[in-house]
Amino acid sequence: MAPMTRNRGVPVPNQDRMWMTDDVVALYYSQRASPGGLIITEGIPPSLKAAGMPNVAGIFHETQITGWRKVMGSVHAKGGVIYAQLWHAGRTTIPQFTGCPVVSASSVPWETEDAYPFRTPDTKEKIRYRDFPSVEMTRDQIAQTTRDFVKAAERAIAVGFDGVELNAGNGNLIDQFLHSNLNLRSDEYGGSPEARCKFPLDLLDAVASATGPSNVAIRLEPACSYQGTYGMERVETWSYLCSQIASKYSGSSEKLSYKVGIPCISCGGWDESNVSDGVKQGWDGIAFARWFVSNQDLVERLRTGAKLQDFDRSRFYGSWDGERGHGYTDYPKAGETGDFEMDASGKIVYE
Repeated sequence: MAPMTRNRGVPVPNQDRMWMTDDVVALYYSQRASPGGLIITEGIPPSLKAAGMPNVAGIFHETQITGWRKVMGSVHAKGGVIYAQLWHAGRTTIPQFTGCPVVSASSVPWETEDAYPFRTPDTKEKIRYRDFPSVEMTRDQIAQTTRDFVKAAERAIAVGFDGVELNAGNGNLIDQFLHSNLNLRSDEYGGSPEARCKFPLDLLDAVASATGPSNVAIRLEPACSYQGTYGMERVETWSYLCSQIASKYSGSSEKLSYKVGIPCISCGGWDESNVSDGVKQGWDGIAFARWFVSNQDLVERLRTGAKLQDFDRSRFYGSWDGERGHGYTDYPKAGETGDFEMDASGKIVYE
């Protein structure tokens, strides 16, 4: 199961702007676990400064760590494997929800009227990203961010996660360093494909040194144009990045690794009609995201050929009706009847 932000965390008691997982979140992951199956969690902020939106559980407060221990245990109880994905939202954070300045590789204004997906807690008005331009990170801030990631990775392994993944895609902070239109630096972190790869590679090395290289993965999206990532020199940048990763972290796969040197998982565009083709093409793993939202028993449905349950996009990032389980833990298994119907527009309707 690929990482998916679902915004179902609950507030950490007596803490401001911090969220944690609970039994509802643990149930969600447990429902989708299967023997030997790999689950990669939703993005977990390693610090308050990294948090991009509300109701996303971090791993920097002791209570948050306790919550993630429940999640990890629920997956292991089903025989599953679980990696904790770590992310920093960078220029897509806003001060109203973090209390911290917005930082990125460089200070680049938003070119669009894109609005934050959640309204301000005070006025309930939409918030435009361009109203809170990012500040270019200093070397000290880069070093502190690296330490935050390392501590988060160490906590994840100590809790019992089987490994960690760094989110270097989706237009998040690590990805922002890789794109020439967002990284305008002229120091050692920018100015060329090799320099733009320095922060991601240094961060990966630091985390791998702390947890062991066999416990670390990294998500890359070289074709991504999400959240303003319109950088040039993509072939040069990601070719260099992958070559450096492959030279340091050898894999045991006999499939795609013969090309890039490390096991590779493909995510996006797969369904019951073509998943077997992905394996034949040489991918070491096929990951599903949206189909796992609405099919807690996706593995079994793919095995038996059962019809896949459609998903309600409007509930991806929250239930919006006060019931956190709606559109989250209440999708039925194959052959079962749910407590809702899907209308013509693809939205869940409860009785």
